[in-house]
Parts: sequence; structure tokens; C-alpha cells
Amino acid sequence: MKTPYVLFRYYILTAGLMIMMTVSCTKSADDHNSPQTSLLMAFNLAPDKAAAGFLLSGNSLTYNPLPFAGYTGAYVNIYAGIRKVTAYDFNTGMNIDTLSYTYLPGRYYSLFLTGVSGNYKNVLVQDDVDSLSGKGDQAYIRYINAIPDSSSPAVNITFNGNTVVQQNAAFRTISGFKAVTAGQINVALSNKAQTINASRNITLEARKVYTLLLIGMPGQADSTKAVQIRYIANGQL
Repeated sequence: MKTPYVLFRYYILTAGLMIMMTVSCTKSADDHNSPQTSLLMAFNLAPDKAAAGFLLSGNSLTYNPLPFAGYTGAYVNIYAGIRKVTAYDFNTGMNIDTLSYTYLPGRYYSLFLTGVSGNYKNVLVQDDVDSLSGKGDQAYIRYINAIPDSSSPAVNITFNGNTVVQQNAAFRTISGFKAVTAGQINVALSNKAQTINASRNITLEARKVYTLLLIGMPGQADSTKAVQIRYIANGQL
């Protein structure tokens, strides 16, 4: 297996996001404390959860809760093996959803809290960043559709007028990473009922890895919770 070299020089955790007990902050994806560690990044994509906390095998993944559209800011070192992750409402202390998963040593994972109005689910995916090339002028993008709607909106990504991605994505779909020439891309999101309609231009840097966050609720008057396109950089190859 290729050794991963994803450097998080710009995406380290803030001092407030301290890690308790069995987890610790990492600046580099090849900076494991031991061969028995994995790396995990967590997101709160549930629009009606203003403050979500995460427990990993009973211990806090972060001291501070994640707001809607918030994430841990970087991958966090965790012990490999069977681990239970529980998302909970930080304001009430009530559990939202629990997921048990076997984390493999040296691998990267993203955990997304998704859903709305009592229908929540932790969605976990292995991030195959160690299989991506860090050469040339390519960047890598993927997306998650975390919009709680049954319409399977169309996701269209173009670069210089050329189609990069054109597909319909059901709720909770997570695409694989796709290579694209560095530069400005356009991301458009729509459905036939026109209840989902958003677009955004994003400038990608060479050898960086990105996740597009398709989030919000159709028909939401609050602009902070309405359908929108955000993105984060997982790191640099």
C-alpha cells in the first residue's frame, strides 16, 4: 500500500478543540503515534442540531460541540479496532445516533452526522487519500449530499465549461474522490421541483483534496440552514 503523505499544515485543530484521553490532534496524515492508530474527521451536517457532540468509545472526540456545518478541522488520531461513535445533542445531552465500526490502522475516515427532525444517522466512509497521486496540477474532489430530501437532486460540476461530474445523488450519497485540473470549478445543485437550487464557484489548488458539503433544508427561510454548497480541504498531498 502506498504510504500516505497528506499534510495538514493549514487545517490543524484550534487550541479550543483539545482531544481527550485516547485521541490526539495530528498535523500530518502520516504522523501516527503508532502503527495501531487510524485517523477520523467528524462533521455535523444535521441542520436542526445547532450543537452536536461526539463520543468515541465513551470519550469526547472534541471538548467543544460542532455547530451545523462544523467539523473537527483536521483528522484526529484514534486507536484502531472496533470503536463506537455516538453523536449527541450537546444542549440536551440526548443521544442522536450510535455507530460501531472497525477502524483499520493507518487509514483515514470521515464521519457525517446527517438527518433532520428525529431521523438521524451517522454515516461513516473510509477516505482513500493514500491512493491519490500527489503529482502534477491535479486536485481531488468528492461530495456528500446531506440534504434531507427524497428528490435525488442533480449534481453538476464543470471546469472551463467541461463536465467533471454529472449525476443524481440520493440523500446521504458520498461520491469517490475525482481528479480535476486545479483552478476554478462551478458546482450546481438542482431538482425538478426547484426546491433545491444552488450554485457556487470554487477555486481548487493543485495537490489538495476537497470534500463538497451539499447541505441545508429545502424551503428553509433561515439562510444559515437553507440549501447551500460548502466545502472543506481534507489536506494536501
